[in-house]
Formats: sequence, C-alpha cells, structure tokens
Amino acid sequence: MPHFDLAITGAGIAGLNALFVAAQYLRKGARVALIDRHDRPGGMWTEAYAYVRLHQPYAIFTAGDLKWRPPHAPGYLARGDEVQAHMADCLTRLRGHFELTEYFGRSVDRLDEDGDGARLVLDGGEVLTATRAIHAPGFDVQPVAPLAFSSAAVTSTTPERLADEDDPSHPVVVVGGGKTGMDTVQRLAAVNPGRTIWLVNGRGTLFLNRTKLFPRGAARWFRAPLQMTAIRDCALRFDGTNEDAAFDYFRRTYTVSPTGGGEQFLLGILSEEECAALSDAITETIPGYLDDVADTPEGPVMRMRDGNAHPVAPGTVFVNCTGHLLKTAGEARPLLSGNGAILTVTPQAPVHFLSSLSSYFSSHLFFLGKLAETPLWTLDMPELIKHGRKAWYLALLNHGFLNTMLLADALPIKALNQCGLDPDRWFPLPRRLASALHVMRHKTAYVAQCKATLTTVRDRFGVDCGPHRDGTEISA
Repeated sequence: MPHFDLAITGAGIAGLNALFVAAQYLRKGARVALIDRHDRPGGMWTEAYAYVRLHQPYAIFTAGDLKWRPPHAPGYLARGDEVQAHMADCLTRLRGHFELTEYFGRSVDRLDEDGDGARLVLDGGEVLTATRAIHAPGFDVQPVAPLAFSSAAVTSTTPERLADEDDPSHPVVVVGGGKTGMDTVQRLAAVNPGRTIWLVNGRGTLFLNRTKLFPRGAARWFRAPLQMTAIRDCALRFDGTNEDAAFDYFRRTYTVSPTGGGEQFLLGILSEEECAALSDAITETIPGYLDDVADTPEGPVMRMRDGNAHPVAPGTVFVNCTGHLLKTAGEARPLLSGNGAILTVTPQAPVHFLSSLSSYFSSHLFFLGKLAETPLWTLDMPELIKHGRKAWYLALLNHGFLNTMLLADALPIKALNQCGLDPDRWFPLPRRLASALHVMRHKTAYVAQCKATLTTVRDRFGVDCGPHRDGTEISA
C-alpha cells in the first residue's frame, strides 16, 4: 500500500495552512498525500453561492504568508471565485516543495493509529499509510437544502440556486440574518433595486463593525482598537456566568446591525455603510423563527414558532439562509492522537475559533514535537453553542486569547512572523509591538483569569473544555 511522510485530509483553508507549515519542516521532495471530497482545492469556496465574498480584508485570508497574485487595494473584499482561485494558487506554489499525490473527489472513511504512524482508508477501500497525518476538515461547511413547506403557492430555494433572472415582481423572504442572509439581501438589492425583501431574523444577528476594527487613514495609528485589544477587552469582562452583561458591552462597543440590534453573533463583519444600505434594502424585518408556509383560503401564510402568522403573496421566493456554520459535527477526536502521529483540526477540539489559525499554530507545534507538552486548551464549540450563543461566543474569546498567550511562549519567532492570517497586520508595527508588550506584562494574570472563566464554563454547561488530552485511538 502507498506510504507517505504526511497525509492531510482537507484542502480548504485549514488543510492548506497545514500544508504550508509542513513545507517549513519536511525535506524537499517529501511524499505527501492531500485528500479532499471536493474536485479541487478551496473547501467550502468550491461550492459556495455565486455572490459570496469575504467580509474581512482579502490579504489576511491565505495560507501562511503567501501573497495574493495579483494584489488588490487594501481592504478589498474578495469575491468567492477570487478566493477559490487564490487557494488554488497557494497549492500550486506549495506543490514544488513536495512529491505530492492529490486525491481530489475522495473522502476518508477511516483514520486510525497504525503503530507509530497513521492508516487511512479512502472511499472504495483504498488504504494509505503515513508517518504523520493531519485531519483538517475545519468547519466542514456544506450547502444547505431548501426549506420544506406545505404550501404549493411559494418557491423555496437556497443561495446556491438563487438566479439573477428570477422575476423581480415576486417578493423575497430571506430566512436567516447572518452573513449568508446579508450577502443575499445585498445581491437582491443590487440586481433589482426596490424589490420587496422581507427578513426573518430569529433573535437578531450582530456583526463586527469593520469601519471601527479595520479603519482607514490615521485611525490605524491612533483611535481604532487592534483586534487583539478588542478580544482581550471583551474576553476579560466574562467570568463564565455573566454573559448577558458582557455580551451587551460587546454589542454596544464593537458591533453593528442592519436591523438595529441582535442577541447573537456568528463571526460576521459589516461596515457602517453596508449596514445602512442593508437597512434601506430590507422592506420588513420579522423577528422569530419560521416553522412553515401553509396554504389557506386567503392565500399562503407564514406560520412562526411563536404562533404569529404573516400572509405572503403567491409566488413569494423563500431563500434558506439559516447558516452554514457548525451545521455538521463529526465524531469528537482529540487534538493529538495517543501515538502522537495524528493532529486533528475540528471545532470539537480547536486551538482557535478560526480553523485557519487553529491549523496554522497547531501544525507548527506538531512538527516541532511540542504539541503534547504545550498545555493548550480545547473547547467543544458545537456542544457549547447548544447552551446559548452569548456564552458560546464569549467563551471562544477567552479560549482564543488564552491559547494565543500560550502559543507565544511555545512557538519560534519565525512561526509567529509568518502568520499572514493575523488581522492585526492591518495596523502599523509600533502599535502591534505595544499591544504585545502589554500582554506580556500582564500575562500571568490574564492566563489565570481565562482559565478560571473557562473552568466555570466547563462546570456550568458540562462541555469538554480544558487542557488538551492525548487520544488512545482515532477513528472516523
């Protein structure tokens, strides 16, 4: 059976960052297998809806510190096809370091320890072995299905199937107010200005204020907070029990909302200008959750979970934008296998709430042989979110801030400097250095406070949260 020095499952942002890091440690010409269920690199970007785009400046979405070709203006929000093209270019540039065997359009049915290494069984039964393996599906984002309604008088679709040539006289109901929902409202308003757009918005969604957190001009030097400063500011206000008060501070200080408020945050980013335009484009916002659209003698009616009903016109188009994040949850796996040969990058045992950073940093420690000895904390994201999204997000901030401090001690300076994913690269170097020095001076207290908060979260909600543990068996 084929044997490799390294096998990586996943060729999205997490897998490509693992491959970038591997190029820093493995000899030139090392045998590497790259396996992905998609037909090309890019992960979710290979099958995302046509009008998807980044919400953060394009340059900080990459593998390691690989630059985009060609470069764009600072702050440019890349389209989905541009993101996919960049990720394909990243793989092209990394290929030259390895003897790379690519298994696109294939999935891994099983991944186990195999003596001191790893054994992978692909769909169809093909078996590979590897000295090391990195299982990096990240969030494993998959397209959603159309919502099922009892009414035959309306159309149900998804962002992936939404067509620009759709009849603009038909009202649209966007179900879900997160990033996907706002992308969809923007697209509908751009194609057919003035079209009737309703938004079914649940408890309301907040977005990071890009105008404040990625400022232009002199604000980079003075007024605007660095990302790490904002994370620290919000994380340290949460003690594991006071999520309402801490989240309210976060909402007032760092967020915007096209609908004027919200009770949840799912990592989206909007500018103040975009928020105003979205607010103008939305004809009406309906709070709550949609259970069904039913036919009545008077016409189709939206039936909400709270018992309210809203009549809609025949032919209304419903777009399922209920979100892609954490919709799938694979089997829980430890960060590091018992034999030390398999690293896992999933939301069940992350190093950071962003899979790109989680993969980048943990892969460095993996190849350095320091992952087992570095007391990084993991946090079961899919399980915690079931207990409330306010506590979930605030715990993620504590977890990310804690591990960032621990990683700064464990990693070589070169690894930190090569991290092009760092959003604080938006700011001048003197401000970044000042932020790092502040954390270094107060690190002992900050580490203790974050650990205390996360321990409270673990005990209160009964979720897996604590220093990562080695596994004794890996299987998927």
